[in-house]
Amino acid sequence: MNRDTSRGFTLIELLVVLTLVILLITLLGPAAARLLEYARSSRCQANLRVLYSANAMYAADHQSYVPAAADMWGEHGDCWRWHGWRPNRNSDFIPGRGPLAPYLGQGGVVRDCPSFEGHRAEGQWNPSFESGGGGYGYNQYGVGSRYFLSSNGFYDFEAEPWARGMPPHAIREPASTLMFADCAFLKQGELIEYSFAEPSREPTFGVSLQPSIHFRHAGRAHVLWCDGHITGERMNDLSGGAHREHALGWFGPEDDSVFKPF
Repeated sequence: MNRDTSRGFTLIELLVVLTLVILLITLLGPAAARLLEYARSSRCQANLRVLYSANAMYAADHQSYVPAAADMWGEHGDCWRWHGWRPNRNSDFIPGRGPLAPYLGQGGVVRDCPSFEGHRAEGQWNPSFESGGGGYGYNQYGVGSRYFLSSNGFYDFEAEPWARGMPPHAIREPASTLMFADCAFLKQGELIEYSFAEPSREPTFGVSLQPSIHFRHAGRAHVLWCDGHITGERMNDLSGGAHREHALGWFGPEDDSVFKPF
């Protein structure tokens, strides 16, 4: 009589296979994570290049870069941002309705930074605050306004329309002036989207500001400069506490010179 000698795995064999699988995951996991972050980082840099091209085309048509928030301090303001528009200050911004929309392609919507989507998945994304910026912040003082062209820094719309963007030729050191960067904001212990890259101090009055540069790419923040090149910057020592724990801070010299056009 023929005898069926086939059999299943023994417990020892299963344990050996399981051990090998765990070992492979342990060895390959960090490498896979690095490759995934590299891909996300590359997509993020591509998004920033799109923002640069859009802002450059806007400047060619309007003789100035896009305003960061053209009506923030107006009587009926706080509804226009560089990335979108909303009917009133209590509603969400509508992607594809901002001044850069005609230059962005894909319906005029700012592309999201893929490394910031984890916060959205974890329920830490608040769309009613600054929705539509894609996880990127704009240099509102040195590029998105004429703040530094005003003699005293006060917001006198009639005397000086400072809320207009800077003319490209007025930025004396474009290679060292920040235009856009990875940004976020800490609100009630959660990271949310934020569309402004904040210096450590308000330029005229010296009031301390909360950090918004987000070092989300393996400890680095992508920074798009006014000449179009992109760098990965590490956090300096100005920020601490909860902000630092959430990878929020500043980089570069402590005089905030990277935010100043001259």
